[in-house]
Amino acid sequence: ANCAAPRALDGNFYSFELARDFEPFVQAVERSLLRSPEGRARDNAAAFWDFLRYPSDAVASGADIFRYLAPLEDMLDLTDGIGPCAAPRKGRVVSIPTEKRVEHVFTNCQPLERDSCTEQEREFIDAADLQRESQVELELLRMSQLLDMSQSTTEPRNAELLDRMVILKRLKRENSWRFGTSPEDGRGQGKIDG
Repeated sequence: ANCAAPRALDGNFYSFELARDFEPFVQAVERSLLRSPEGRARDNAAAFWDFLRYPSDAVASGADIFRYLAPLEDMLDLTDGIGPCAAPRKGRVVSIPTEKRVEHVFTNCQPLERDSCTEQEREFIDAADLQRESQVELELLRMSQLLDMSQSTTEPRNAELLDRMVILKRLKRENSWRFGTSPEDGRGQGKIDG
């Protein structure tokens, strides 16, 4: 690694070692250069290829970041809908949703106050209450892996898993005396008293 790279003109430190040393990337840029039509696109492709071929262990400059960014002009312009093409592409439109996304509201069920729990939640607590702390941790991990990240938290299966996870966490906190810790001491050692 070239640890003696100078500070760039923008005040940051940059390393281009990965881009320069990754041969498939350099070859792809070279192929792009060979396919580029005459003009600005070809000039930028040639500048980028020259930049990538500059040895990583050679003298670095504070202007290297600009030598890296300048040839990307066409890519950035095309992304914004500007460019040298006869039929410029439409720029990407980014829209920020104005409505707040509906999120799952966790259950009010408290393992020590079971009046606030549904019958299903009480049965789940009874079964979980018999587990050791390590089993509870494994069950939490298993449930987290079952969550469908492509769906919202309000999706029925995700909502059920989230409620069960929060019940297990509450149960673990409320039963911490069984696991060799107390809520007051904050140790959280998780040792099981035998």
